[in-house]
Amino acid sequence: MDRRIKIGLIILGSVAVAGGISYLIYRQVKKAKKQQADLEAKEKKEKENIQTIEQGQQQIQSQKAGDKVVAVRNIDKGINNAFGDIKDVKLYPARKSNDPSQGHPFALGYVNVREGAEVNNKQDISDLWKEGIRDLWKDNILGKVEGGGQLIGTIVAEKYDDLTPKMRWFRVKLDSKLKSKFGKQYGWVRSDAVTFRSFTKKSSSNKKSSFDGNMIERYNTSYQLGAEVFPHSGWNLYSNVVDADLFQNFDANQLDINL
Repeated sequence: MDRRIKIGLIILGSVAVAGGISYLIYRQVKKAKKQQADLEAKEKKEKENIQTIEQGQQQIQSQKAGDKVVAVRNIDKGINNAFGDIKDVKLYPARKSNDPSQGHPFALGYVNVREGAEVNNKQDISDLWKEGIRDLWKDNILGKVEGGGQLIGTIVAEKYDDLTPKMRWFRVKLDSKLKSKFGKQYGWVRSDAVTFRSFTKKSSSNKKSSFDGNMIERYNTSYQLGAEVFPHSGWNLYSNVVDADLFQNFDANQLDINL
């Protein structure tokens, strides 16, 4: 083989090897940068979550002070109010709004009521390779509720799913219309898809007593002390217990009473 061809092949091979090594290094560096960026993004989101939770708790505390409960949302747009404050509260579908009590900017305007606290929809055949045939025909949707004014039901329990981040779900006792429509008394809705109307929290300290004193027996105080009760009209009932001779010469006017 010609010496120049050999040299050319050697050079070409060296360049190819160097290029391959450079490409591998580039891939590793790019992967490391992506991992670092993902880590920083995750840390940032966690900080934002913490700040949102703290702000939400502060807002909740200020609301409690004024006995006013309004919807508070976390960074994932889910309702973040303490469960004790919103148990038995009526829920409605969230709608697009910058007002947390109405919904949030990413709300769909409807909510899927489900049998369980998870998103489980029937899959299209094209997604078979993604989900697997086992989950292809599963579906836990009871039905859809649309419109901000449509009552879904009242909150009776809560649960968090296995997503990252975990999403909060509410178990609701369905409105009578939906109960008849869905054939179920209870269902689950995700907290970012619903809202509730603000209300004044009931406080036992603010409850007015219904006692008006009518149960107190009222007496006529115009009589002299003991005029009605001593001697009582039925005092002689005790004569069979105490010797009546003790009272034969009794004179009440001789009593020496210092008042």
